[in-house]
Amino acid sequence: MQQLLRQALDENPEPVRGLLGGREHCVESVLAVRPDDDTEQIRAAIRAWHAQGLHLLAAYSSGETARSMAAAGILPGGETAELPQLIINTDTLGRIEAILFACDTNGTPRACMLEMQEDGGLYPLRDRG
Repeated sequence: MQQLLRQALDENPEPVRGLLGGREHCVESVLAVRPDDDTEQIRAAIRAWHAQGLHLLAAYSSGETARSMAAAGILPGGETAELPQLIINTDTLGRIEAILFACDTNGTPRACMLEMQEDGGLYPLRDRG
């Protein structure tokens, strides 16, 4: 989570976006998606995740949504219909907000509980001092 927040701050005011892959509810891989990235390379990365047993868990963004990635042809439309979205807001004074949204059975977006683990295998902490 720290790396995603750092990316959003470093790129601000430009929006950041990407995909989160993993197993069950644990993110194991992050794919940053830039506007000039080749769509086929992004799709190949998703296929590589599937080959490793990873699933597309969510999209993250500081300005765009997963649906806009589908509209751009980056993701197949069926994969984004129920895809949770992690929205990173850097426009709040003195803090950064990260809110996870998922659609309920009626298709209405709802905020979800978000648990963050900073000292995981994805981004291990180097200095505990």
